[in-house]
Amino acid sequence: MKNNMLKKCAALVTTTVLSFSILAGCNAGPKQVVEAKSNQQPILIQGPMPIEAEKFAKRLKNVKEEKSGTFVFYKGTVDNYPVIVAKTGKGMENTAAATAVAIEKYKPKAIINQGTSGGHDPNLNVFDIVLGKQVANIGSLKTTNMEENQG
Repeated sequence: MKNNMLKKCAALVTTTVLSFSILAGCNAGPKQVVEAKSNQQPILIQGPMPIEAEKFAKRLKNVKEEKSGTFVFYKGTVDNYPVIVAKTGKGMENTAAATAVAIEKYKPKAIINQGTSGGHDPNLNVFDIVLGKQVANIGSLKTTNMEENQG
């Protein structure tokens, strides 16, 4: 009788442990997926002009607008991947400041600057894509003095 009671208790304990294990296993899967998605580093797309940034922001799903100083950040997703669109304002100084704010705040995996060639080529249209072969920072370029209309 004592042996039979031990077998029943062992079976009950085993069944209980297995039940909790199965329930815990079923519950762990979705949490891990949600955590993995929330831990993804976003891609940051920057646009100096409202028309550029807002056009990209309209393509985001689940958009939330955040402001930091004069900068506007649109947080959302594209194909369930986190993307942030920043409206930086014109000029290298504004872009640099917005980039610093975004890096500190959002820790993006990649940063895409767009809208950097406005007014340089009359054959370009809004939303054309230009891929450069070289990059040069001419912000501190100094030239020699020349006569009027010489350079």
